[in-house]
Parts: sequence; structure tokens; C-alpha cells
Amino acid sequence: MTHTTTMTPQEAFRLDRMLTPGELAALDARLGAQADAVIAQVPEVAQESGPKSSRGRPAMVVQNPFHTHYGCMTDDGRYPAWALSVLEGVARLDWHDRPQGKGGKSMPLRVSLLARLLETLPEITNEAVRALTGYGVRHARRYVKALSLIVPRLMEIRPHRVVAEMATAQDLDRDLFGELVGCPK
Repeated sequence: MTHTTTMTPQEAFRLDRMLTPGELAALDARLGAQADAVIAQVPEVAQESGPKSSRGRPAMVVQNPFHTHYGCMTDDGRYPAWALSVLEGVARLDWHDRPQGKGGKSMPLRVSLLARLLETLPEITNEAVRALTGYGVRHARRYVKALSLIVPRLMEIRPHRVVAEMATAQDLDRDLFGELVGCPK
């Protein structure tokens, strides 16, 4: 017969007392069970699609020129004033393909996720959005379509400073990698 003592919370947080091996095992079992319960509640990440075929809709690919010039590591931060109105406006569009006048709850896209996708993905595709977010095919397609509307508008309204940064980065890439891949300078 083993004897376990129950501690009050004040006793458990005393720093001058170490837990016994039995108490450690009980704590480990309790925390492990709680972690398993939390993991069981997390929904499964979207399944990878099967092998690609030439049939059906072609995959939409949005080239993202802002992936190194936009985001929390830049001077403007993740939500620059020059881009925020475009992100918010496109996020509020109706993305649920319902006929005019039909009821239903139309939730806007998340501006924070649009900003994060602009910040991190050099090429925006359905698969890349799904991998980053865990969303399903249809929801990821909404974000890709939204970003296909956002990128050209941001290119039109970007400040001169960002235009200069992008041109400098493009020249640097050409200088570093142009001769390696045979591109003309």
C-alpha cells in the first residue's frame, strides 16, 4: 500500500521542496492526459490532394513581389497605412458566391491572415495557403482570389520608398544570380 499525500496549492508552489518520484509520475500522467485531450479536440489538417491531372481548373498562382518588402520586419510593420485600406476593403467583399438577396452570414476574410500571406509567400497558391493555414480547398481558394485582387492594387499605390527598395532588390538579385542562370544583365 502506497501512501500519497495531497498538497494544498500553497505547498505545491514552495520552492524549497522538491517533488517526490511518485508525485512527479502523477503530475506527468495528469499533464499527459490533459495534453492528449487537447490534441484530440484539434481538427485534422486538410488532407493533401491526390496526384495532379491535366483536367479541371488550372491552379491559380499569384506572384507576390511584396514578400520581402512587406511585413513585421520592415519599417512600416505588418499593417502599413498605405496598404491597410486595400486589405480591409478586399477582405470585406462577399466571398460566399450566394445569389443577390439570399440570406446567410457573410463573414469577411481575416486581414491579419491576408497580411501574413503577403509577408511570407513568394508565390501564392492554393497549396501554399492550405499548408500555412490548414484551411480546406474552398476557403484557401478565397484567400488566393483575394490576394490576386490585392497585389495589383498595392503595386499601384505603393510609396516611392517601397518602389526604390523593390528596384534595388531586383538589381541585387540580377547581379548575384544573373550570370549563374544565364539571364542577361
